Order: sequence, then C-alpha cells, then structure tokens
Amino acid sequence: MTFVHLNIEYKDYNWLPSNINKEFGVEEYSSRLNSLIDLSLPKDKHLSLSLSGGMDSRVILSYLLKNKEINFDTHTFGDPNHPDSEIARSIAKGFGIEHEQFNQGIPDAEKSIEDIREYTSQTLVNNAASAVLQLQNYSNLKGRNIVLIDGGFGEVWRREFFYKLYLRGKNALLEGDIKKIIPHLMLHRANIFNNETSEVMAYGIEAQLNELFTKLPSIRKDNVGDWLDIFAIKTRLTNYYSHEQARLDNYLTSVMPFLQPSIMMDLFNMPTSLRKNGKLFRIIIKSNSPELEKYALAKGLSTHPYFLNSLQSRI
Repeated sequence: MTFVHLNIEYKDYNWLPSNINKEFGVEEYSSRLNSLIDLSLPKDKHLSLSLSGGMDSRVILSYLLKNKEINFDTHTFGDPNHPDSEIARSIAKGFGIEHEQFNQGIPDAEKSIEDIREYTSQTLVNNAASAVLQLQNYSNLKGRNIVLIDGGFGEVWRREFFYKLYLRGKNALLEGDIKKIIPHLMLHRANIFNNETSEVMAYGIEAQLNELFTKLPSIRKDNVGDWLDIFAIKTRLTNYYSHEQARLDNYLTSVMPFLQPSIMMDLFNMPTSLRKNGKLFRIIIKSNSPELEKYALAKGLSTHPYFLNSLQSRI
C-alpha cells in the first residue's frame, strides 16, 4: 500500500492571521502557493485538478502549466452545457490537457432520498440538500490513483466573501449592530419552519454572532475588508468547508492550497488593494501562463470577459 504525504496543517478555532505590518507581496505569495501545489507524489499517482470556468482553479492551472514536470489532468462536475463546464472543456482542449466530465444526473427517488439523508447528516445541514447532486460526482474519482486539487476558498484572496455585506452593511458593521447585520447575511428561501422554530433559530444566530464579535479584532473604517475575511474564516471555513472536506476524505486524498495556514497566516500582511478585484490572481496568471487570459470567466449561469472587475462582472 502506498501512502501519500501532504503537508497539510491544522490550527485551532482561535487561530488568527498574523498582523505584524510586514510586506507580503506577489512574489512571496506566489512562491509559497507554488510549494503547496508542486506536491511530491509517488510515481503511481498524479494530480487531478477540479477545473471550472472561474478564477481560482485557473490560478492553480497556471502553476501546473508552468511546471512541465508535474503530471496532472483535469475534470469538471455537472451539466456539460453549464458555462463552467464549457469554459473548462475549452481550456483543456486549447492546452491539450486530458479532461473528463462527470455528470451522474438525478438518481431514482429511493437513491436520492438515501443520498440526501447521508449528505445532510455528514454536513450538519449547512448547505442545500440539492448540492449532493453535484457533489455525488466525487464518487467517480474514488479508487483512482489521483490526488485531487481544487481552488476552494480562493475567494478570500480576491476579497469576494461577504461582498454584499461590505457594500450595504458597512455602517452596521462599524456600529457593531448585530440586528442590522443579520439581514445582509441571509439568503431568502421558502420558510418551512413554524414561528416558534424560526424564533429559536433567530435567537441562536444573534447569540452566536455576539459571541464571535467579542473574539474578533475591532472593526475600523480602514480594516473592514480584512475584518470580513477573518469573519469568513471563522464562519464559512469552519461551518461549510471543513465538513465538506471531511466528507470528501472518505473518497480520496485532496488538498485545497488556498486555505492552508502556511499561506493564510499572512492574509492581513497583504494590502486589500492587491487582493480585491482579483488583481493578485491576474498578476500571477499573466506571469505563469498569459494564454489563459483569453478565456472568459463563468459566474453562475453566465459568462463575462476576463478583464472585468468584481463589480462589473456582477452587473
């Protein structure tokens, strides 16, 4: 049996990025990220990149293309006609990369119920149960001699998390008004709970946010972007990504370079002006493999030109 050693680190919940006012620029960041991508794998294993039409997986691909010695292929999950799939397929074809599309579709009713039951129990109902239709495709990679690599949590290096809260709830954040902040965190869906249950959940949300705010750095006008990123680390990373990573570990070995503590420790030492609008990633892609700039980016069910910034792409 062959064991793959990955330099994956673990930190406790109270971990915070360093903030010692040292310069963390593109060159140091790129070097550190490259070390997390260029893994020393046994000869019988290779990397398989989850390639989408987005920015984050494209950054990882730029390193793989630059390093000619890394053995890798790519794959995409879901509808072959989705913009993510179409762009990923186009990129793979353009660079002559072996690429696979996995789309199991909707199973029969009995299998669907069983999959949803298992998925929601493993992830503590922290995501839509329908997400299992996409994530079930990981089972296609089980038993293969691969180590999966993907761009999970790359948004933190693009200042993308809690964008709506940043634009519309900044005053509430500066005031520390939890009741005004909560509406900007909600995704409105059909309410399937009775009033009593809804009240209990609302109370829990407010209580947990109050507790979290006491543990986070104070918010100032000049650090709202950084504060929201640490807020994302303490909420989205621990409540969504961690459970999904644990579930994925049942299938295969995988790594998410963007959320490793060795690189995230310097999050606050990089100016937000360098991270927002994907500026950091665009510099890296131009340096590693500028040919990737000619491919559009996918956002939801639409595509937009590569050069648009975050606000323009949303519009």
